[in-house]
Amino acid sequence: MNSAWDFRAKVQDLVVTDFEISSTVRITDDVGSGFNWIGLAARTAKAADGGTESGYLAFLRSNGDVGLFCAKSGLNRSVRSGRDPKAAPVRLTLSGSGNRLAVSIDGVEFIVERDSAFSSGYVGLQNRSLGAHDDVIVKTSPLQQSPAHEPVRTPGPPVPVRPR
Repeated sequence: MNSAWDFRAKVQDLVVTDFEISSTVRITDDVGSGFNWIGLAARTAKAADGGTESGYLAFLRSNGDVGLFCAKSGLNRSVRSGRDPKAAPVRLTLSGSGNRLAVSIDGVEFIVERDSAFSSGYVGLQNRSLGAHDDVIVKTSPLQQSPAHEPVRTPGPPVPVRPR
């Protein structure tokens, strides 16, 4: 999906706790700044959030820096990845399990942080450049049945077991 400058969209109406969201990303035009980015958001309160109001933002800048941002907790970390998202598409992944957050490119973890500012919310796609998101995959932890939905068991007489 090609996207315009300052694009933000949530992925369905899926609220997640533990998750992994990944997308094959490419920046098609960075307008010459080197700091424009394409990213993935998670645990946001609404689609327009991406670390600035709620949730976390994993981003890849056109200069190859990869980062993780959350304004509420003050988390703001970036490192050089050695990748060029203008030259060829790369696979960007943001995962969260409990308070552990990780950002990967092409299966290699570049950032691992612990932060508990947000424990659940929406996942989404964002960018601050002209770019493309393709093959978006969202994985969530197995849904657990709430106690209200467990079957009611009525005790009955014991069932004799005969040895064979």
